[in-house]
Amino acid sequence: MEESISQSECCKRGGFYLNRQITQQEYLTDHLLFESGTPNCVQACNEELPSTCKGYICPEGHYCRMINNEPKCKCRLQCNTGDYLTGPLCTTNLRRFHNQCHLKQARCKSPKESLEVIPCPDEGLHCSQLSILSNDNINLIQ
Repeated sequence: MEESISQSECCKRGGFYLNRQITQQEYLTDHLLFESGTPNCVQACNEELPSTCKGYICPEGHYCRMINNEPKCKCRLQCNTGDYLTGPLCTTNLRRFHNQCHLKQARCKSPKESLEVIPCPDEGLHCSQLSILSNDNINLIQ
Protein backbone atom coordinates (compact mmCIF):
# COMPACT_ATOMS: atom_id res chain seq x y z
CA MET A 1 0.00 0.00 0.00
CA GLU A 2 1.31 3.46 -0.90
CA GLU A 3 1.62 6.50 1.31
CA SER A 4 -0.29 9.65 0.34
CA ILE A 5 0.29 10.50 -3.30
CA SER A 6 0.66 13.78 -5.16
CA GLN A 7 -2.25 15.53 -6.80
CA SER A 8 -0.89 14.89 -10.31
CA GLU A 9 -0.39 11.18 -9.60
CA CYS A 10 -3.88 10.98 -8.13
CA CYS A 11 -5.41 12.56 -11.24
CA LYS A 12 -3.51 10.11 -13.44
CA ARG A 13 -5.33 7.36 -11.53
CA GLY A 14 -8.73 8.99 -12.09
CA GLY A 15 -9.29 10.74 -8.79
CA PHE A 16 -8.89 14.16 -7.20
CA TYR A 17 -6.56 15.11 -4.42
CA LEU A 18 -8.22 16.24 -1.19
CA ASN A 19 -6.93 19.54 0.09
CA ARG A 20 -9.58 20.16 2.75
CA GLN A 21 -11.41 18.32 5.50
CA ILE A 22 -13.60 15.67 3.90
CA THR A 23 -17.24 14.75 4.34
CA GLN A 24 -18.24 11.41 5.83
CA GLN A 25 -19.10 10.05 2.38
CA GLU A 26 -15.74 11.17 1.01
CA TYR A 27 -14.03 9.60 4.02
CA LEU A 28 -15.65 6.25 3.31
CA THR A 29 -14.75 6.45 -0.36
CA ASP A 30 -11.21 7.56 0.48
CA HIS A 31 -10.89 4.74 2.99
CA LEU A 32 -11.89 2.21 0.34
CA LEU A 33 -9.38 3.70 -2.08
CA PHE A 34 -6.73 3.71 0.66
CA GLU A 35 -7.34 0.01 1.23
CA SER A 36 -6.73 -0.53 -2.48
CA GLY A 37 -3.49 1.47 -2.33
CA THR A 38 -4.56 4.98 -3.41
CA PRO A 39 -5.06 7.20 -0.33
CA ASN A 40 -6.22 10.83 -0.55
CA CYS A 41 -7.57 10.22 -4.05
CA VAL A 42 -11.36 10.28 -4.32
CA GLN A 43 -13.22 11.22 -7.50
CA ALA A 44 -12.69 12.47 -11.03
CA CYS A 45 -10.16 15.30 -11.48
CA ASN A 46 -12.72 17.41 -13.30
CA GLU A 47 -14.52 17.65 -9.94
CA GLU A 48 -11.41 18.92 -8.19
CA LEU A 49 -12.19 21.65 -5.70
CA PRO A 50 -9.88 24.67 -5.56
CA SER A 51 -7.98 25.33 -2.37
CA THR A 52 -10.15 27.65 -0.31
CA CYS A 53 -11.29 28.18 3.26
CA LYS A 54 -14.92 27.95 2.14
CA GLY A 55 -16.28 24.72 3.61
CA TYR A 56 -13.03 23.98 5.44
CA ILE A 57 -13.91 22.99 9.00
CA CYS A 58 -11.66 24.03 11.87
CA PRO A 59 -11.95 23.03 15.55
CA GLU A 60 -13.71 25.34 18.00
CA GLY A 61 -11.66 28.44 18.73
CA HIS A 62 -9.84 28.26 15.39
CA TYR A 63 -10.30 29.92 12.01
CA CYS A 64 -9.22 29.05 8.50
CA ARG A 65 -6.43 30.98 6.79
CA MET A 66 -4.83 30.31 3.42
CA ILE A 67 -1.11 29.55 3.84
CA ASN A 68 0.93 28.66 0.75
CA ASN A 69 -2.34 28.25 -1.19
CA GLU A 70 -3.61 25.65 1.29
CA PRO A 71 -6.31 26.12 3.96
CA LYS A 72 -4.90 25.83 7.48
CA CYS A 73 -6.57 26.14 10.87
CA LYS A 74 -5.12 28.85 13.09
CA CYS A 75 -5.92 29.47 16.73
CA ARG A 76 -8.20 32.40 17.55
CA LEU A 77 -6.66 33.41 20.86
CA GLN A 78 -8.65 36.01 22.77
CA CYS A 79 -7.16 36.98 26.13
CA ASN A 80 -8.56 39.85 28.15
CA THR A 81 -6.82 41.70 30.97
CA GLY A 82 -8.34 39.41 33.58
CA ASP A 83 -6.80 36.36 31.88
CA TYR A 84 -3.33 37.75 32.62
CA LEU A 85 -4.16 38.46 36.26
CA THR A 86 -5.46 35.04 37.32
CA GLY A 87 -2.18 33.79 38.71
CA PRO A 88 -0.94 30.23 38.27
CA LEU A 89 -3.29 27.49 37.06
CA CYS A 90 -2.71 23.75 37.22
CA THR A 91 -4.33 20.97 35.21
CA THR A 92 -5.19 17.33 35.80
CA ASN A 93 -2.32 16.23 33.56
CA LEU A 94 0.09 17.97 35.97
CA ARG A 95 0.85 21.00 33.81
CA ARG A 96 1.21 24.43 35.37
CA PHE A 97 0.48 27.71 33.57
CA HIS A 98 1.45 31.25 34.62
CA ASN A 99 -2.08 32.52 33.99
CA GLN A 100 -5.37 31.91 32.17
CA CYS A 101 -4.00 33.34 28.90
CA HIS A 102 -1.13 30.81 28.84
CA LEU A 103 -3.68 28.05 29.45
CA LYS A 104 -5.79 29.35 26.53
CA GLN A 105 -2.68 29.32 24.32
CA ALA A 106 -2.00 25.70 25.24
CA ARG A 107 -5.61 24.76 24.52
CA CYS A 108 -5.32 26.41 21.11
CA LYS A 109 -2.11 24.61 20.23
CA SER A 110 -3.36 21.22 21.44
CA PRO A 111 -7.18 21.21 21.34
CA LYS A 112 -7.37 17.45 21.98
CA GLU A 113 -5.20 17.59 25.10
CA SER A 114 -7.16 17.42 28.34
CA LEU A 115 -6.45 20.62 30.26
CA GLU A 116 -8.97 20.52 33.09
CA VAL A 117 -8.08 23.05 35.79
CA ILE A 118 -7.52 21.81 39.34
CA PRO A 119 -6.13 23.55 42.45
CA CYS A 120 -2.36 23.87 42.24
CA PRO A 121 -0.46 21.71 44.73
CA ASP A 122 1.17 23.29 47.77
CA GLU A 123 4.32 25.13 46.73
CA GLY A 124 6.26 23.45 49.51
CA LEU A 125 7.43 26.78 50.99
CA HIS A 126 8.00 26.18 54.67
CA CYS A 127 9.72 28.41 57.17
CA SER A 128 11.86 27.12 59.97
CA GLN A 129 11.63 28.67 63.44
CA LEU A 130 14.83 30.59 62.70
CA SER A 131 13.69 32.28 59.49
CA ILE A 132 11.92 35.51 58.64
CA LEU A 133 9.93 35.67 55.41
CA SER A 134 10.34 38.95 53.54
CA ASN A 135 9.03 40.09 50.15
CA ASP A 136 12.37 39.37 48.47
CA ASN A 137 13.80 36.29 50.13
CA ILE A 138 14.08 34.25 53.28
CA ASN A 139 16.62 35.60 55.77
CA LEU A 140 18.07 33.34 58.39
CA ILE A 141 18.37 34.82 61.89
CA GLN A 142 21.78 34.16 63.28
